[in-house]
Amino acid sequence: MVVALTTTAMSNSTPGSRAMRQACGGPMWLMEELTVEILTEGGGRTSMKDIEEICALGRKVGELQDNGKKIRVQAENGTDLTAEIGGLEPGLFANWWSRIPFGRNPKNGKLGGGTWPWGEAHVEPVPGTANGTVVWEVTAQFPPGRWRHPVTLVVKDGRVVDIQGKTEAEQVRWFLETYGDENSWLVGGEISVGIKKLCQKDNDSVREWKSTMARCISASATAPTVARSIVS
Repeated sequence: MVVALTTTAMSNSTPGSRAMRQACGGPMWLMEELTVEILTEGGGRTSMKDIEEICALGRKVGELQDNGKKIRVQAENGTDLTAEIGGLEPGLFANWWSRIPFGRNPKNGKLGGGTWPWGEAHVEPVPGTANGTVVWEVTAQFPPGRWRHPVTLVVKDGRVVDIQGKTEAEQVRWFLETYGDENSWLVGGEISVGIKKLCQKDNDSVREWKSTMARCISASATAPTVARSIVS
């Protein structure tokens, strides 16, 4: 088992996550960017009753994700992204998001993984189906932290075709062109709905995004924003 208590959210990048899982060979407990503030004032101050409430809500969201065919994410900052979902085994998300984190498997007794704070329900868009605009202002990777100028991604058929903005947009483009490849421009990974009311939506830590919504671009960049998500 690996407890990832790191200052940077390594699991939010494909190489980082892959390396940790290979080194672990078992479950991972993700507590990246965890701070005293999160534990005492944010989403980390959670009781068992809170966890049960989150898991019950997670099952409801998961049922929508299991039965839905399309997801649309909109926000006041200009984000408007649609994508197709589905094609996975029946009941996958309802069972996954209703499962208590760090619990033991009732069949084999082994410990499971999880994140802390707990409280998100993500769904993977079908490759090549995402279209629209994504605007974000803080990231776990590069350039780290909250940005002065938001970055806008223009997405067409599951691929980023333009990056708009000021200095931060130029840095994101440089980072992808320098360290990425053609797959770095794909819109994949996950679209997440925050289902934890105790998290602080204005906190810059990746582990506090559970109260809002996060998007993952090629599993290499994440972004929180207050948004609404519609599954149909």
